[in-house]
Amino acid sequence: MLRRGPGTILTAHKMDPNRRELYVEGTKDRAFLKWISGHNLDSNTTVQIIDSVDMADVDQGGNRQRLIDFLRTVEDAQVQIRGLIDLDHGKFVEETYPVNSWVTDYRDMEGYVLGVSNIEKALKLGYGIEMVDAHKVFNAMCVVAKYLTAVRLSSQLNSWRLPVSEINLRKYVKADSQGGISIDKEKIIKALLQAAEISLTRMTKVVNTIQETIQNIDAEDPVFVCHGKDAMKLLSVQFKALGVPNVSDVSPIIWTTFDPISLRALPNLNQAVAFLLNKSAIEN
Repeated sequence: MLRRGPGTILTAHKMDPNRRELYVEGTKDRAFLKWISGHNLDSNTTVQIIDSVDMADVDQGGNRQRLIDFLRTVEDAQVQIRGLIDLDHGKFVEETYPVNSWVTDYRDMEGYVLGVSNIEKALKLGYGIEMVDAHKVFNAMCVVAKYLTAVRLSSQLNSWRLPVSEINLRKYVKADSQGGISIDKEKIIKALLQAAEISLTRMTKVVNTIQETIQNIDAEDPVFVCHGKDAMKLLSVQFKALGVPNVSDVSPIIWTTFDPISLRALPNLNQAVAFLLNKSAIEN
């Protein structure tokens, strides 16, 4: 992939003032936004992923932090560059965002397709699994996903650097044929501490901190709490236990369950799509 530095990008915009670019964190985010925009995408507008920008690597935060850093670099320039950033833990930690950005209406982009109706549509229409209670599947997933969020948030607030995204989550969860799923908390915390090179003598303190965090976030709506990629991994395990054959990743079919009609109720996503269409707002 040919990467351009911020200076080169700004020069291109100044040479072509009609150029419009919306930057996102990953390829699925780009595909999602382009699909919503459809054939009406403004001819001067493109959706770019942050990996296309030559930016210094960040110590923590991955592509999300790189996207924030890039948008801050260009936010004072009089150009039509915008970004759509995952809200992430923004409901629980103080954060400021570049003025040329929107944050997702939910915890992350996956939040737009994580709901009971999405799971039901994927199971019944996508895979032909009819005799399943989608509410039970969703609720069971949310319990485990919220636990993992508590681990992630505790790690961030305490600088533990637990590599939740890097472990093989399937080794620590177990699903049943009724849609339920559980996680072996002791095993996964031990594995995370060892991976982060933290002594197991601190395990009790870590476990207690995570439990306190769970209590703080438990009442929150799952779409503001559950890490989207964790949720997709958990649903993949659940769908397999429900009888979906040869399923390793349900996210491709879950992404297709988004209903564009809901755009009216999603102000930040609406603004991002309106930018792509060069309109003030989208009315379905």
